[in-house]
Amino acid sequence: MPGRSWERSSKGWGWGGMSKIRCPEGMDLLLPWYVRGTLSETEMERVKKHLEECPVCREELKRVAQEMEMIRGLDDEVEVPWTLDELVKEERRARGLWHRLKDMVVVRPGPFLMGLAFQSAFCLVLIVLVFTYANRGKYVTLSSPSASKAQIVVVFDGNIKEKRLREVLLEVGATIVRGPSPQGVYKLGFGKPLTREEVEKIVEKLKTEAGVRFVAPYGKE
Repeated sequence: MPGRSWERSSKGWGWGGMSKIRCPEGMDLLLPWYVRGTLSETEMERVKKHLEECPVCREELKRVAQEMEMIRGLDDEVEVPWTLDELVKEERRARGLWHRLKDMVVVRPGPFLMGLAFQSAFCLVLIVLVFTYANRGKYVTLSSPSASKAQIVVVFDGNIKEKRLREVLLEVGATIVRGPSPQGVYKLGFGKPLTREEVEKIVEKLKTEAGVRFVAPYGKE
């Protein structure tokens, strides 16, 4: 997030540039580790008892929990358009301005990945996604990745059998490198570098697979 970073300062933990009221005993400095559960048992108990008596730390605990949850959400999900239904609605509204884009979007109808609340920070990311893709009808695909870092993200149908899932991976020469996320997203990798054309062929093949709900090339140039 430009201009803001998660940092430890004289005013405690928080987004860089944002001042916070400090606990007189300095216990607020332990709250990020308390939320993550990485303190020792003695420290966990100490912070827990302190929270019963310190209103400053109780308020700080709420902020720390919210901010760390947002960070986890961004780390796990920003790279994949997991709010597909909302994204598609926005894309259709913007289609008149972006119909000449070559990177078209195709969406398969379905109620999956709905009901997710937007974090305030993620709204900015969503805006970027909306004005990067245009709608074409049945599937969502992102811009093609570079050959050396080619990866693909996939959402499999919840009813797909494990045996069939393994067969699909073998057919395209892919392995699961991450996932599933809470939204059922898998990131697939390959044992060798792939050209842009090879990635596109794999995506097209996966589109025809009945057990695949969503497929998208993903890579960082």
